[in-house]
Amino acid sequence: MVPRISVIIPVYNAEKFLKHCLDTLLAQTFKDFEVILIDDGSRDRSSNICDAYAYKDTRVHVYHKENGGVSAARQKGLELASGAYIIHVDADDWVAPSYLEVLYEEAVRTNADITICDYIEVYPDKKVYKVQKPTSTSADDFVLDLCTKLHGSCWNKLIKASVIRENKIDFPDGINLREDKLFNLHVALCSSTISYAPKALYYYFCSHLGGSASSQGSLETSMKSYIYGNNLFAHFLSNKSNSALLTAQRRFKYPTIAYLLIYEQDYVSHVSQEISSLSFTYIPDIWATSQISALYRLTLILSTFLPLKFLYSIIKIYKWLTCRKIQG
Repeated sequence: MVPRISVIIPVYNAEKFLKHCLDTLLAQTFKDFEVILIDDGSRDRSSNICDAYAYKDTRVHVYHKENGGVSAARQKGLELASGAYIIHVDADDWVAPSYLEVLYEEAVRTNADITICDYIEVYPDKKVYKVQKPTSTSADDFVLDLCTKLHGSCWNKLIKASVIRENKIDFPDGINLREDKLFNLHVALCSSTISYAPKALYYYFCSHLGGSASSQGSLETSMKSYIYGNNLFAHFLSNKSNSALLTAQRRFKYPTIAYLLIYEQDYVSHVSQEISSLSFTYIPDIWATSQISALYRLTLILSTFLPLKFLYSIIKIYKWLTCRKIQG
């Protein structure tokens, strides 16, 4: 019998968190679902935990594979999923008892392609409620929301499997940074309606998060993500052009442009055309992009009227002052 929901969980070295994650899923008030665990070459006891849960509950299925990154793991989950709806859960997070029930009932009631809920950020010393209310039920507005105010993750979005399958939407190959946001942007661009359940149903564990990576590997991945997203927007804008999608495309570009200007100036040539296209008219739009830091926004605004060499001098002074403050 085909389950109504497929829950996909990529697993890599998650032995400290996985049991709690799975226990909260198997305690759901909604029962008609499958859990697909993609063990991405874990080196700890995660593989054994996956097998143990599959042994004791027939709704749990395990696929063991060589390590290939989170994007490949999510994609394998999509290929194995059989449910009418699909959602992803991260192995170090957990969910409320009514997580699936509330999202499913809202999705069926509204016949929405994507149904989204609020979530709670969990830190060692506090919890923060994060509202994820979309601007409207329009998919075009939702695309803009994903580039401005909403979290790009897959774990608070229940998606019609038919949208994914009919449009042949995959997770981007070889991209393990913002792969979830890119996937959701693609889904939204192929969707018609969005629905919202105003409840925090997901617990996002944040204590393991670090700062911005600056290695060559992460830079390469960031550029791949940027190019993939840019091409995605270009494809859909060639078929339907509207202000929401055009604004979303710009706001998708801003974080990468700012990051390169501040931290990787040798690679600014990759986005030179985008920098030259920025102008005074975009300053309100840049400042309204609250998903990026004030430093990033200020850098982008300065780039609209300062020569790059002068901007680099200001950034160099800022870095020097910041370094002195840390050392002092």
